[in-house]
Amino acid sequence: MEIHYDVCGLASGTPYRGRVRLAPVKKGSAKPKPLVVSFKDQVEGVATRREQELDLASTRPGTYTLELSVADNQGRERKRVQKVLVKAR
Repeated sequence: MEIHYDVCGLASGTPYRGRVRLAPVKKGSAKPKPLVVSFKDQVEGVATRREQELDLASTRPGTYTLELSVADNQGRERKRVQKVLVKAR
C-alpha cells in the first residue's frame, strides 16, 4: 500500500519525523497488534510531497484504521486518520 502525503509550511531543510499506523477495526477485547512504521525525513521546500509504503503481505483482509502523523523538531504535530479496506489477493 502506498501512502502519499504533503508536508507544508516548514522552512526548507527542516527535519521531521513521521509514523504510519494500521490497526484493525474489531469489536471485542482480542485485537491483533497494529502495523507501525516510523521514519525521519526533511522538508525540501514550502510544500514537500512524499510517499510511504506499507507491506501488507501478512495483513489479513478486513477494515482498518490508517493513521499518519508528522511532527517537526519543535513538537508541532499533524495527524490524519481514515478507514481503509484491505482485500484478499
